[in-house]
Amino acid sequence: MALTALTPLFRQQHYYETIKSKIDLKYSSLRYSRYYRSSYCTYQRNKKELRKLPDGRLDYRNGKNGRIFYRQTIQRNGKTKSKGITRNKDAVSKLARKRFLKKQLKILNNNLDFLTKKGASFVTPTAGNILSLIGSDRFELDRSLFTGSGHALSEWSKNYERDMTHSEHNVIPTSLGIRVKSKIEKDILENLLDYDIEFRYEMIHYFGRDIIAPDFTIRVGDELVIWEHFGRMDDQGYVKVFLYKLDIYIKNGFIPGKNLILTFEGGGQYLSSNEIRAIIESKLL
Repeated sequence: MALTALTPLFRQQHYYETIKSKIDLKYSSLRYSRYYRSSYCTYQRNKKELRKLPDGRLDYRNGKNGRIFYRQTIQRNGKTKSKGITRNKDAVSKLARKRFLKKQLKILNNNLDFLTKKGASFVTPTAGNILSLIGSDRFELDRSLFTGSGHALSEWSKNYERDMTHSEHNVIPTSLGIRVKSKIEKDILENLLDYDIEFRYEMIHYFGRDIIAPDFTIRVGDELVIWEHFGRMDDQGYVKVFLYKLDIYIKNGFIPGKNLILTFEGGGQYLSSNEIRAIIESKLL
């Protein structure tokens, strides 16, 4: 594909970067308002769900055959009582979910205070942020307990042919339990989970003789959307790979701005979490 054919794309990207700060300033109050409403709804929903979960706190110790789980409760005399619940998978799952929700409620409460008082900075309550704070990896439980609304991944999102050619580069852990190649891929993945969007990471696509595994293949209704992030656009060799892949995508019906999302980094330009969420809200919801 001739570089001139891509001029409108690069002009659009340059224009976006040029006015980004002005857009952020103009719509900051609107963005806070939307986030406040969203946070408040999540806060109330979590409180309601917590009331339905069992008393106690999940704890564990290592046994010969794996984790041994306990439910810890505080007695009237102030002492802690532990009861083994390893065989009660439902209780283990509910108490793990409870721990997650309580941490999210704390973060949401701080964020709501911030948005009301415009005080100190707040933490976005994504699954990844919360799991890193509670250290949930040690429980070795199903990550679907901690993603989105707590629903398990769909069969479509779990069963597919994934490209494992360069799996040695997948070193960044995610709340889903899989490893990705970069922090920005993790950020995109965690946000897709938080919005309950179905996706496949590095799914193999067969386009005639060409085989490509884009970063994310996303299902929106009955349509597929591909999201490719290109993080080294200041490298000429890397740009050639981008042009090669873009040519194949367009020839096979994946068009930028329609069903092909392209994001870029390089030369001091970085993709923020706010930009990722804006893309999801405008293109995938």
